[in-house]
Amino acid sequence: GRDAPLEIEYCSGNGAWIVDRALAHPDRNWVAVELQFERARKIWSKLHNYRLNNLFIVCGEALTFTTHYVKDSVFSAAYVNFPDPWPKEKHAKNRLLQEPFFQELSRVCQRDAKVTIVTDHVDYASSVIRDLEASSAWSSCYPAPHYITDYPGYGTSYFDALWREKGVDVHYIEYRKQEKTS
Repeated sequence: GRDAPLEIEYCSGNGAWIVDRALAHPDRNWVAVELQFERARKIWSKLHNYRLNNLFIVCGEALTFTTHYVKDSVFSAAYVNFPDPWPKEKHAKNRLLQEPFFQELSRVCQRDAKVTIVTDHVDYASSVIRDLEASSAWSSCYPAPHYITDYPGYGTSYFDALWREKGVDVHYIEYRKQEKTS
């Protein structure tokens, strides 16, 4: 019921990143999408502990939620933080970040909305960039190789801290939604 920009985070984990964003930006509405119930419950606990009225939680599968429950052009920004990379080739078909998801994301994002994807998995980052570069709906915010490894002020999460502690590079991929093409 609040008239404010709407931003969404997919793969919200325990909610550390999105709760921090909701606290820092009370002028925006936020949606956290998390598949695992226990993680969604942790976000819910944080929402109530901080008395956030600008955060909504969806416990469910991201593509299904986006396809069936989200109207066109509603999000001013989208974030996907450390999605499961399904690293084995035989399981790669289970990855969230593939052409069908990007197609739905382009439908639900407003013109000029940014989608930011954060991953520690090099092969997944390459796959994501390949799919986004093949789409006329998205334009990279960064020159080749289309990612950065340092994003001051982005915020942190459980997986961000875990991988940085282990010395793993974190890739920030950011694309902007283009004007609708026919």
